[in-house]
Amino acid sequence: MKIVSQPVQIVIRPAGAFAAPYPLPGRGQVVSIAGANTMKDVATAANGWGDYPGSAELHNPIYGGYGFGAFARDYSPAGAFVIAGIGGHHAGGIWGGFVFDFTTAKWISKANANGLVEKREDPLKDDVDWATGELVNKPPNGQLPVPGHGYTWHFCPPKALSGGKSGYMIRCAIAAASDQGWDARKSFKLDLDTGLWTYASDNVMSFDDAYLNPYTDGGGDWDPKTERFYSPQGAKNGDLRYLEKNGSVPGWTWKKVACANLATSSGLSGCMVDNERRLLVLVWMDGTVQTVDLENIGAGATTRTIAGAGNLPVPAYSYTRWHKWPSADGGDDCFYTIKGRANRAGIASFPNDQSPPTTLAAEQFLYKLDPATWTASKVEIAGGILALWEYVYTSDGAPPHGNAFVYVPALRCFAWFPRGDVPPQLIKP
Repeated sequence: MKIVSQPVQIVIRPAGAFAAPYPLPGRGQVVSIAGANTMKDVATAANGWGDYPGSAELHNPIYGGYGFGAFARDYSPAGAFVIAGIGGHHAGGIWGGFVFDFTTAKWISKANANGLVEKREDPLKDDVDWATGELVNKPPNGQLPVPGHGYTWHFCPPKALSGGKSGYMIRCAIAAASDQGWDARKSFKLDLDTGLWTYASDNVMSFDDAYLNPYTDGGGDWDPKTERFYSPQGAKNGDLRYLEKNGSVPGWTWKKVACANLATSSGLSGCMVDNERRLLVLVWMDGTVQTVDLENIGAGATTRTIAGAGNLPVPAYSYTRWHKWPSADGGDDCFYTIKGRANRAGIASFPNDQSPPTTLAAEQFLYKLDPATWTASKVEIAGGILALWEYVYTSDGAPPHGNAFVYVPALRCFAWFPRGDVPPQLIKP
């Protein structure tokens, strides 16, 4: 017998690397996640979705939530994207939540364990206890955040800090529903395993009683060294605000620190921690870029001169978070955010859609900010439909508020959640 040796391909992966059960994009490509279901597939009347006839009502809890989701790195081997604790504009409060698990490429519906059924209506001003941020009529099993469009951002701290079987998601501070403009000063946490909401912060933070002060368009970011989640306040009163882990129960404390020279723009396009340089990078809606030394916040903000500043999103309608593409994952250590829209003919309609202007052509690219050279540029990407659902088109076709753009370390690429009725997409610059 003649034995014929065959060449063997050996693939070496870093320790702990995740082998995705679906194709990943090549450089400069966008692909839909093969085999994924959609959020609409798991929407039911029990979680407040079952009776929404139009796309506005169907999608507002997701993309009209003004800071709706967070990436939970420790939820599973590849991590998961979590939506909970939002609603608004007559779309039901998603208290129980929805989870997209990148390990299985499936959405699941997370049941609400607090014993209060979601409904479409925003809570009225008098239905909220503004000293705590709770509903006046508390549910049987504890607290719930106000389920209006909260103008604030969620984050999932490392499970080593948060504990629990699957970790938890924190919703920072909750501004009033229906643009009432009042403060709710406590933060809440959702146990990703049990679906139970409880308090996260153990103190009451004053947001200076200004209209919608707690919200930041560009979100916040986690500093792994200090274990703080920075959530700047649109440069109100020259303070930076953050939640800090303190070791007690509930375990998080709101703090603020004076930071001189912050820009006076009406909002942020991005808030990013550059851990290597120990900088907090703030991209303002007018295109101003500032940095704050995380080791010496009291020294104030420094305004950076940006080469190619015209490549920044100005005005910053995009409002999606910026994320770093780490060199450890084959990236370039630059920050990215997204702009995308599809030709109207390429999007299936829902009843009551408000279609974008017919003059809008298909367009998709990534905004890129290089913190080594302070250079802004645009990066073209090919494939996929990156536009959000039609109802939330702005005048220039950019997607509005919402953390629909995340970085997935296990996949070494970005993920984009275009609509609740289509699979998520993966992007590699």
